[in-house]
Amino acid sequence: MIRIDWHGAARDQALKTYVEQRIRSFGLLDPNLGVVTVRLAHGSGLGGFHARCRMMARPVPWADVVVEETDVDPHTAIDRSAERLADFVALARRARDGQSGTAQPDSGVL
Repeated sequence: MIRIDWHGAARDQALKTYVEQRIRSFGLLDPNLGVVTVRLAHGSGLGGFHARCRMMARPVPWADVVVEETDVDPHTAIDRSAERLADFVALARRARDGQSGTAQPDSGVL
C-alpha cells in the first residue's frame, strides 16, 4: 500500500499517479514492507524553488528506512528517492536471505 502526504504542495493527480508508477516499477509494493509512505513538499529557499520527496518503508524485520531527495523538478526528486529506497530494500532482502555476508541495514535517513 502507498500513502502520499502533501506538504505545501497542491494535490496533483498526475504527480500521484507518477509516484505510484515509480513505487511499482522498483518493486516496492511488498507485504514485507507494509505501507510505503511518500511525503511530497514544495518550497523555496536560498537556492530558489525546490521539490522534496521523502519515502519511508519498513523492511521486515528491520526498523524504518527513510530516504529524501530535493530537486527543482519533483519528478527527479521522486525518481531518486524511489531508486535509493529500492537499493536499501534490496540490501535488506539480501541480508534477510543470508546473501550479503555480515552487512545488516541500520535504521535512519540515507
